[in-house]
Amino acid sequence: MPNGTPKNSKLEAAKEKATAISTQQSVDVLQFAGSIYPGAHDQLLKVISSRSRRSEKVLLVLATLGGIPDEAYRIGMCLQHFYGKGNLQLFVWGLCKSAGTLLACGCDEIIMSNKAELGPLDIQIRSREEVGEYNSGLIPIQAMESLRSESFKAFSDFFLKLRDGFQFSTRLAAETASGLTVGLLSGVFGQFDPMRLGEMMRAMMIMGDYGKRLSHGNMHEEAIERLLSGYPSHGFVIDRTEAQTLFRVVRASTPAEEELARLIRDDSMKTLGSPTAPRIIQYLSPEPPEKATPSDPVKGQDSNGQGTPEKHPKNTKRARENS
Repeated sequence: MPNGTPKNSKLEAAKEKATAISTQQSVDVLQFAGSIYPGAHDQLLKVISSRSRRSEKVLLVLATLGGIPDEAYRIGMCLQHFYGKGNLQLFVWGLCKSAGTLLACGCDEIIMSNKAELGPLDIQIRSREEVGEYNSGLIPIQAMESLRSESFKAFSDFFLKLRDGFQFSTRLAAETASGLTVGLLSGVFGQFDPMRLGEMMRAMMIMGDYGKRLSHGNMHEEAIERLLSGYPSHGFVIDRTEAQTLFRVVRASTPAEEELARLIRDDSMKTLGSPTAPRIIQYLSPEPPEKATPSDPVKGQDSNGQGTPEKHPKNTKRARENS
């Protein structure tokens, strides 16, 4: 390494590239890498509130394996709160799973590299049998649906064989088929915990409602329902082609955006190894030389999308405290 070369040369180069993108596209470039767990919203809010905005638009460069839906919703509303609906761009250069996809529901343009991956929204519930393991909330729901289908098929098979093959009367065939079906499957149905099943269904409803509240025009009809239950596994890869069937505005990343991703990739990947790893939340583009655009929320809404009074120093301070 030549003398005088800083140790964080990649970060400095990334900031230079982000500055060029910011100038060319008229956006603030904001990096988020790491888990979306409690504390992420507060960290993001502190970063946004600590400086003036260079632009009315933001390019969020996101890398995450997911986290808590509540926290993703707070982050999405915070970005809409400060930049306004219609001004959020999301750049996914690698992994953006689970709660990261929920955050994407609130963005107006999705930018994806060739290696980018979104993922389904099926909620992950902590396993009661294995410490540290999580199961998809869809598992018991899909199991119940499968058993319902199998129950009807078993009854139908028994009924037709008894009536047509053994010449039972319709009534006797139905009663016998019903008894055989109940005897065959009652033990399996008895293993279901209705409280656990209700917990899973409620968690899925929460995820879906958050997605609908964040979305404001960039999602195709029934896209959220597909993200909730339309994919066979939590790790299913949603690439750019698949994302175009879910979101209205999806484009490939530019060479400049790809270069930015290359420069921040190594540091970003270190945050994805563990939910407890330190997050990276920072602006890569510079603050404007003249602080003409303060980081006040968009007039007319707070961080939860609710109405606010006309801007006033006291009201602005109160809105920040409530965000």
